[in-house]
Amino acid sequence: MLGKQKLRLLIVDDDPSIVKLLGRFAGELAFETLEAVRPSDALALASKQQVHVAVVDLHMPEMEGIELMKSLRQLNDQMQVILITGDHSSESVNEAIKNGACDYLWKPIDFHHLSHALNAARHQIMHVSTR
Repeated sequence: MLGKQKLRLLIVDDDPSIVKLLGRFAGELAFETLEAVRPSDALALASKQQVHVAVVDLHMPEMEGIELMKSLRQLNDQMQVILITGDHSSESVNEAIKNGACDYLWKPIDFHHLSHALNAARHQIMHVSTR
């Protein structure tokens, strides 16, 4: 049970400025943040600490976001994953949702939508942890 423990959020994007910006924003929403610009670093972090929520860029040089999401969810199948991208195609949205993303946001990030997505993920995690 999580109680008053902060939820841990992993932010993964190959653009360091986006990672920092999202990290500051999530910190204001009372998330403990972990940040990575490479999927391999994200997997290393998630294998050492429990991650409750992840915000993952869809297109990165080292690994596609959907593959990273699948690998992260193998470490914690209750992890809520929000994918972000500049790709506005309906195919990418469908693929993300089909593969388990809880939400999908387009860049540039709408912070109102991000806040809603993070709070929905928090609610889902808290609901699962009280069962």
